[in-house]
Amino acid sequence: MSGKPDRTDVQSLRRFLRMVNHFAKFLPRLSEETEVLRKLTEKDAEWCWLQSRTDAVDRVKEMIVSAPVLACYDVNKPMIIQCDSSQNGLTINNN
Repeated sequence: MSGKPDRTDVQSLRRFLRMVNHFAKFLPRLSEETEVLRKLTEKDAEWCWLQSRTDAVDRVKEMIVSAPVLACYDVNKPMIIQCDSSQNGLTINNN
């Protein structure tokens, strides 16, 4: 991960946060990690890129690329299906 600040203005930071938010349900503690970044997007916030913001971007990037990694389904790759054999499991009605 690059340690250099790659967010140069509020608009690019908002784009980054929107992209990351797309994965929010898969990234625990995302709101905690992005808090320091979101403060820069508040109305009348002075743009000041600090090392803490670079660190936050790096941590979020690491969260996205670390296992388990989400990927689009590829029909050409092997697939494993895991299921629960509970008696109270899913019931499908084909009416």
